[in-house]
Amino acid sequence: MDYYKKITTPEATTETNPLVSQFKVTKGYIRGGFLYFPPGSAGLLHVSLSLGLHQILPANQGEYVRADNRVLPIDFFQLIDQPPLEITITTWNESTTYEHSVDICLFLHTKDYEEELKKKPGFFRKLFMREE
Repeated sequence: MDYYKKITTPEATTETNPLVSQFKVTKGYIRGGFLYFPPGSAGLLHVSLSLGLHQILPANQGEYVRADNRVLPIDFFQLIDQPPLEITITTWNESTTYEHSVDICLFLHTKDYEEELKKKPGFFRKLFMREE
């Protein structure tokens, strides 16, 4: 399943009073995705993703991702199996003149996907699943 959300952050949204948005998902595994920063944000829009109280992107707590006219791939494995089933998106915008947007897409595999992989030959299990 692919989950998509566009976040538009108003001008002069500060780091001390950021825009906080929720991204509701189902139980499963985030296997990747991407952030797209359209042209014009000039690195002024800052983005982080969290699951509960744990920041998952970027991995170093208190930091933010920022770019301009770039697609930034997300490559990590994150299990989501406990409530709340949502990703928190925190953004702030250094621009005092323009609002800026980021497009966020997450690739999530459900438990059904995991069951299907268990039926595959060992190579596919090793390639796509975390061994317990």
